[in-house]
Amino acid sequence: MMETVKMFKEVCAAGAFIENPTKAHYALRSLEGYEKVTSKEIKELAKHPAPELEEVVNLLHQLTLVVLDDMRSSDENRSKLSIFLREIFGPIDYYQTNMESDDLKYGTKKHKFYTSKKVISLLKKGEKPVVIFDHRIPMKVMRKEMMENCFTVDDVRSYLKANLKTCIITKDEDQILKDRGFNACLPSNRDRYGEVNIKLCSEPVYFRKGHSSMKFVNKYA
Repeated sequence: MMETVKMFKEVCAAGAFIENPTKAHYALRSLEGYEKVTSKEIKELAKHPAPELEEVVNLLHQLTLVVLDDMRSSDENRSKLSIFLREIFGPIDYYQTNMESDDLKYGTKKHKFYTSKKVISLLKKGEKPVVIFDHRIPMKVMRKEMMENCFTVDDVRSYLKANLKTCIITKDEDQILKDRGFNACLPSNRDRYGEVNIKLCSEPVYFRKGHSSMKFVNKYA
């Protein structure tokens, strides 16, 4: 776990978490001995302004690899490191999604999400759907696959590009996944959404949980 903490501080000092201090804060607090760290202490780790986008993503991929190595080396802190991994996946996904849609002007202060067509349909009707923030590939599956297959930064980069995608779905759609037993596993075709007929919009949108409307979505389209 000490290698993770060391690399985390290096990544913070390089400025990679300047736009994501909350995620960085949650990540470090998940580790034993750092439960009482403050947001101020996290921000003070940043000695430089945010580097160029490609360098930010590369730093986060390097950090991911170190976390995986620490998880493989000992079972003792694996559950805590799993929480840490989940938190740093957030900024990586935000950058990836904005990069895919060629919309980088907001960095990750505003970031896009893929949403189910049902979410957008309800917004168009003037409703505020109860939504769930979900990983298309469950975190449990990604952690297991990465521990078994990712041993270099290139491995991490390729795997996350292919598999890390967060989505906004309705609470009802989430319940369907649970009822079918797909909340923490995948069917043989790896498409658990397709198995329960959850359809995602082809393009990501800016979505603010609890506050979004079609007016908000269209404003940042």
